[in-house]
Amino acid sequence: MNTMASFFERVALSRYAGALAGLIIVSIYLAWNQPVFLSWANLMNIVKSNSVVFILALGATYVVISAGVDLSVASATAACAMIFGLLVRADLGILSAIVLTCGFGIFLGAINGVLISWFKISFFVVTLGTLSIFQSFALIVTDGNTLSLFTKPAFMMAIPNLIALALLSPIVFTLTREFFASGGKTEPEGDAAE
Repeated sequence: MNTMASFFERVALSRYAGALAGLIIVSIYLAWNQPVFLSWANLMNIVKSNSVVFILALGATYVVISAGVDLSVASATAACAMIFGLLVRADLGILSAIVLTCGFGIFLGAINGVLISWFKISFFVVTLGTLSIFQSFALIVTDGNTLSLFTKPAFMMAIPNLIALALLSPIVFTLTREFFASGGKTEPEGDAAE
């Protein structure tokens, strides 16, 4: 009993208490006014709509913990999505398309990493520049056209995997806390730096 009371006390005093209370209030209001809100189909729709954001947040968490910001993540995602769409449309196969798209995403991330780590350019300047470059690339490779894959069975098969990966985000965030606890300072101090 004391453990449960302690848990609720920590939640009530945490910096997330306001956001959590707001979420609960909005959810209760929607569930009361819209019975479909708590239906399984609607809950799955919410997860589908936010699964990409969840996955991007996993990588962004480590960037923020290391005292950085990646402004190009949305543009890099758009560029990778266009590459994936072109590969699937070319009937390359869903597995090959996923592997090649991941490799392309790693390449884009490596560009940012090399410029920031090796050339010592500010992460703000680098990612602001690559934001425009990646976004332009996404437009150029498709001539500004929209790619729709919803008629492709292979793409529809990939959606449950995307949702499953997004649902793993709490596990990754738990591991992130351990990573952060191992040392959050980016600069060495005193004798340790010599």
